[in-house]
Amino acid sequence: MADIAQKDVVVTQTSDDEDYSGQRYNRMLPKIAFGDGALTYPTYGIPLPDISQFRLKRNIKRLSIQKPPDGYEYRYDPTVRTANPVAPYGTIRIFQANGAGTITFSALATHVHDLRVIGGVTADEALGVLASGPTLGKLAASNRVIAGANQATLGGVVPASAGTPAGTGTIAAGPLTELGNVAVTATELLLDILGA
Repeated sequence: MADIAQKDVVVTQTSDDEDYSGQRYNRMLPKIAFGDGALTYPTYGIPLPDISQFRLKRNIKRLSIQKPPDGYEYRYDPTVRTANPVAPYGTIRIFQANGAGTITFSALATHVHDLRVIGGVTADEALGVLASGPTLGKLAASNRVIAGANQATLGGVVPASAGTPAGTGTIAAGPLTELGNVAVTATELLLDILGA
């Protein structure tokens, strides 16, 4: 796929978007549009169109970008590029949150539980251990379940804390990362330009 080139950036600017009242610099409020879901993001950003499309003749003194609600960070880079991409008036660079961090936890260590046997009761059924199993059982043929929630008064397995993972993981705060060479969907940006 081809990268977005200067010719692929469309400028919309009307007379209502132009302010010539400044003595040294004029203020322009254009809208630029780029991206079609097929063209890709160039290595150093989206090339800014020729400044004549902003009704400027000499230079751009300042350029601000109104953030759209798409979660990306857009920044103007005035660096002149002669290739990759060709951008004589700088580029609009796109940044996104750094989501490369990974959290991993170790398995919980093997642990044991206590078995509570209540003393001082008159047994209705004989309870014992079959050595060949070894099996904990009773003489009567029916099985018997002791509810774990009542182990304190009825006996049974004593619950133990499952513990916590061996380590805790955090993703450290870090700088944004620039968009890779991926297809860019249709995007419109409102610019505030001070220039001459």
